[in-house]
Amino acid sequence: RFVAQLGFTYEQAGCEALPACGAPNTPYFLPHSYSFPVERCAGLSLERVRKELEKLITAKYAGKGLMLMMATGLLGANCHARENGSDTVISILPEALHLLGLHQNPRFHLYDTWEHTLLAIDNSPRDLAIRWALVLHDLGKGLPNVRKLNKEGQPSDPGHEAESAKMAKAILTRLGYNKSFVHLVTWLVAQHMRFAPMLLTGERTLLRWVRSEAANSGFRTQAELTQAYSLLVDVFLADMGATHARENEQLMAEGRLLGRQVVELVRTRMPVCTKDLAVSGRELLQIIPQHEIKNILSYLLERVQSGNLPNEKEALLTAVHKHQKRKATISSGDNV
Repeated sequence: RFVAQLGFTYEQAGCEALPACGAPNTPYFLPHSYSFPVERCAGLSLERVRKELEKLITAKYAGKGLMLMMATGLLGANCHARENGSDTVISILPEALHLLGLHQNPRFHLYDTWEHTLLAIDNSPRDLAIRWALVLHDLGKGLPNVRKLNKEGQPSDPGHEAESAKMAKAILTRLGYNKSFVHLVTWLVAQHMRFAPMLLTGERTLLRWVRSEAANSGFRTQAELTQAYSLLVDVFLADMGATHARENEQLMAEGRLLGRQVVELVRTRMPVCTKDLAVSGRELLQIIPQHEIKNILSYLLERVQSGNLPNEKEALLTAVHKHQKRKATISSGDNV
């Protein structure tokens, strides 16, 4: 954690014979690993370890600190939590160990999966949710059920974001985070690959994606969804900036523009619940009976989310009048 906060180089006498950690000529390369009594971590409480991890991953030199955790074996260490009078062994982050030296397609990537992860973290704002999402975003890569070879014989990891999201949920729950934080970070991990195709497909695909998330993401309000997408843009840009795309200023600019577009789209056009609509149940009481309010609000929400109706008071009230008129016409026809 001190290394992550202050950026100094950690040295240990007598470790020169140990293998290197990382790839030469990369920012995080360590010429040797370290001898470290990781078994002593078993005596540390989960609360203490989590606090140290949070300080480390949100620090200025987080990548350097995480590389040292890898080189010392601390990522694979255990701590403990005490519940109902008994101790439970808690793994810290062994799921990340396989990322060191894990080859990626050089057409897109500068470094192996672990050093790509570290660079993405250091590219990002020092926000806890963003940093955790980037620590965990590629954990699914290289796993037997994910890793494939493409036509050129290069590694590919289709669907790794879904596997990473499952792992992220389990890890953050194990580390004692609350459900809302686990949900947010898991969502960021699951969605982090969605932007790249939209650099090619444009707004129609973007709107379809946002519409689906408004209905199914589990965020309770438009404000929550907007905040989640704002964080996701930072995750996407940090991830993108840790690949060869960082050398292409036009591509990075297009990514930033896409990010601004999606946040504005969510903020202005995509309600998540009926409370986000530009008309309230109280206002509708002037038009329709109270027992119909809930169904009408749900009807309006569905139409706005589908893109068939703008979330504007006048348009919503007009839609209600038309809906009631159609309903009355159908009812009179049935009576005849």
